[in-house]
Amino acid sequence: MDTLNVKEGKMKKILGIFFFLSCLVITVYSQEINEKEGRKVLEQIRREIQDEEKAKEKAIENAEKIKKNGLDKVKEYNALSYLTGEEVTRLIYWLIGRHYIIKTTGQYPVLHITSEGLKYAELFMPRIAGNLLKWLETEADRRLLDEQDI
Repeated sequence: MDTLNVKEGKMKKILGIFFFLSCLVITVYSQEINEKEGRKVLEQIRREIQDEEKAKEKAIENAEKIKKNGLDKVKEYNALSYLTGEEVTRLIYWLIGRHYIIKTTGQYPVLHITSEGLKYAELFMPRIAGNLLKWLETEADRRLLDEQDI
């Protein structure tokens, strides 16, 4: 019986050591994974910061070009700054759809006002502006926006 107890004791010690080593390996491995994931997250944050800095630099360059060319003195400058890019695009399609402006084709499409557009500009009233706002909010306009390329 003593040999049986000794064997059980040795077995318990071996199992204890094995369990301890297993826990140690799992802990070390999880720390290694956490370090790798942490590095990935930090690298992603670094890239996002660099992208933001590049975007700021580009905006500064554009602002300098605008001022250098005197475009900030034009009365229409910044007139649509309260709209999002999507809203401006919708407005453009609304104007194209009513033949107030046209879009040229080619490598560099350009928007031009039509004679109807010149008349419309003279007649533009708050009631028409309200209709425009309603039209810009419609689902049909969203589909048109998705189908078009501007």
